[in-house]
Amino acid sequence: MRAEWNAIGALFLSYALSLVAIHSGSRILGKDSPVPGSRKLQKEAVPLVGALCLPIPLLLLGPQHTALKAGLCAAVLVGFLDDRLFCGLAWFLKLLGQCLAATLYCALASRTGEPIFVIFWLVLSMNAWNMLDNSDGVVSATALGGLLVATLLLPAESATIRPMLLVLMAALLGFLPFNWPKAAAYLGDGGSHALGFTIGVLSLELFESQGPAAFLLLSFVPLFDMLQVVLVRLKLGLAPWRGDRRHLAQRLAAVLPSFSLAPVFLLAQAILGLIIVLVFGNDGAT
Repeated sequence: MRAEWNAIGALFLSYALSLVAIHSGSRILGKDSPVPGSRKLQKEAVPLVGALCLPIPLLLLGPQHTALKAGLCAAVLVGFLDDRLFCGLAWFLKLLGQCLAATLYCALASRTGEPIFVIFWLVLSMNAWNMLDNSDGVVSATALGGLLVATLLLPAESATIRPMLLVLMAALLGFLPFNWPKAAAYLGDGGSHALGFTIGVLSLELFESQGPAAFLLLSFVPLFDMLQVVLVRLKLGLAPWRGDRRHLAQRLAAVLPSFSLAPVFLLAQAILGLIIVLVFGNDGAT
């Protein structure tokens, strides 16, 4: 019973911290301003709050996971710099920063057996979630869909992963009303890097109970979106990192009301994640 009350308290506190960070971030972190000729359709400047509203609850309420917290701070710093610079970081500097954040996590987590894979996966996760953040509410809703399924499947005795799941879910719930159905705030690269890095670490932690399915349980939709848009860009002779409006959400916006995209992506990630785990997860997973 005490553990349940602790979990409920962490949820409410994380939600509250997220709200405080959103209101503070709108004054501290600056705004994403519309640029003529840009792929963005916004007509006015929107506050960037993700570098505070996700990391602060995770750093204060998450488990005593030094590797996660250090890597998270480094990942957020990379995204924050990309947000603050007028033209953003050059793609190779951004990639270098992501690699350094993943390497820092890998070193502190003492993952000596598979460091190359861990670094590759964390960098891939940061970029996939960063690229999915292109339409109001979509990235937060997609993450909530995967996190909800992971929470339901997680063994009750998992003391490390559960707090991370609950704190991240509550922080996203605090942010979502500000980003959907009409955005009054954005995660920015600082927030999407924080989300991608944390979900990447959660997938690594879930590997022990779910096997390889853990990597798609939380991230099938953003990975699929990233794959299809990169393939299209390469086919057209464009650089893979060059932004455009060929993402899944932007394609669906042509046939669906914009406010329906977030629920559609939440359900898609939840249903696909559940199917993947039931079909491909470890037989011994609970």
